[in-house]
Amino acid sequence: MKRKIWIFISAAAMAASMTACAGNTTQSNPTAAQETQRENKEMNMADKKSEEARPGKVTDADIYTLSSNIKQLYAGEEISIQGFLDGKEIGEIGKITADGKLTLDLPEKVADDLLTSREGTNVKGGTLTTKPEIHPWKSADDIMVLVYVNAPMGDYQTGWNYANMKHEMVPSTEGYTWIVMDSMAEN
Repeated sequence: MKRKIWIFISAAAMAASMTACAGNTTQSNPTAAQETQRENKEMNMADKKSEEARPGKVTDADIYTLSSNIKQLYAGEEISIQGFLDGKEIGEIGKITADGKLTLDLPEKVADDLLTSREGTNVKGGTLTTKPEIHPWKSADDIMVLVYVNAPMGDYQTGWNYANMKHEMVPSTEGYTWIVMDSMAEN
């Protein structure tokens, strides 16, 4: 009889222990709805970060004048920036504020009729020029441009890519300063 009581007490203790652990687990682990909400928040933050990091998307970056040897922010009237791909107008793509802040928002996709066939490939693309003329800048020998391609080509991914003057892809504008060519800003 003692043995049966001992087995019963042991089983009851195990059951109580498991119930207590299960209760603690339920309280410390988020519900499915909370987990989904957390995942959605993380995805939204990642989407926002990748959107801000995509080439051609610039929000309130300082823009300096070339004539000041990149020491002074642009100061003057607010300027709308017009974009062109290999001379074909793509419209307003951003602005420079009176206090020297640059905002760019290039279209994520560009119609093929605005692009030029790339020699020896089936890829179409174009190099962005702007009015006023703006660039990410390290030196007179290291100016960056934005290049669009409608399909992957070498190191270039579909869409907008930063490239140096030799048209070698550059992963980001880190280490570069946005500049406006003063003569163009005055027009």
